[in-house]
Amino acid sequence: QTSAGGPADRVVQYNQRARLELHPEFKGTPYEVLLGLLGNSLADPRLAEGPFQPKPASAAPGTQWFAETQHNLAPPFLAYWTGNGGLDVFGYPRSEQFLEQNHADGKLYTVQYFERNRIEYHPENQGTKYEFQLGLLGVEQFASLYGYTP
Repeated sequence: QTSAGGPADRVVQYNQRARLELHPEFKGTPYEVLLGLLGNSLADPRLAEGPFQPKPASAAPGTQWFAETQHNLAPPFLAYWTGNGGLDVFGYPRSEQFLEQNHADGKLYTVQYFERNRIEYHPENQGTKYEFQLGLLGVEQFASLYGYTP
């Protein structure tokens, strides 16, 4: 699939939770295929909403503030973010933690948006490897662009 409007109409592949992008300018390096900035695509139109507006550094214990995006990353999301690739996989936080209705099942979950992903906390799976899940951003972005869900 070629992305419309991307740099030189970049070759991409959509997955449920991500968009992979081929970067031939980085051929032979670990950056030849990168995760697309789907979190940014979904966060940018929402900048007027409270969770997406810049926030000052929190004094809460175990919280990290990012000057680059002016957002906090706090427990329990910070541990998941750090333990699963951090900045390289998720990018910087684009929102604070907040409750959001899930498009897939209609339930409310605590979520946080990042440049490349949305992390969702699923308390019904507490103590399992599914307690934190990545949002279905690939499906959501594909449907938004092409008008259907594959």
